[in-house]
Amino acid sequence: MSNITKPGKHVFQFEASDGASTASEQLTVPVYPVNSAPVIHAARAAPALQTPPEGTPFLSATTGDPDGDTISHWWRMKKGPAGANIAFAKQGSRDTKVEGLSLEGTYVFELTVVDRTQFVTEEVAVTVAQRQRRDRE
Repeated sequence: MSNITKPGKHVFQFEASDGASTASEQLTVPVYPVNSAPVIHAARAAPALQTPPEGTPFLSATTGDPDGDTISHWWRMKKGPAGANIAFAKQGSRDTKVEGLSLEGTYVFELTVVDRTQFVTEEVAVTVAQRQRRDRE
């Protein structure tokens, strides 16, 4: 059986005969609709440029699933300065604060959104720049 594309329960009747007797059995094959991947409409960091010790970056995303499936979110730091020790307030949420961005450099965060069979990812970056010192005259 192949090329069954219409969603629903498909019932097939099988028969076998040895010439003297015949046996039959029904087989029900469920066919599920094709699943579309979830969508990340937008992902952002605010502020995207930070000078310590000011503020805590907030990562947020607008997400959805075209099929109406339940979706899950997961943030992770993909790249960052060597020795960076960050912490997410709600790592499994679509919106989270991230603390510990105290080292100078660019931090790249990746959001993964998952539905029942598919996933999608997107990256956002936060740059930490040290405050410029002004010499006194």
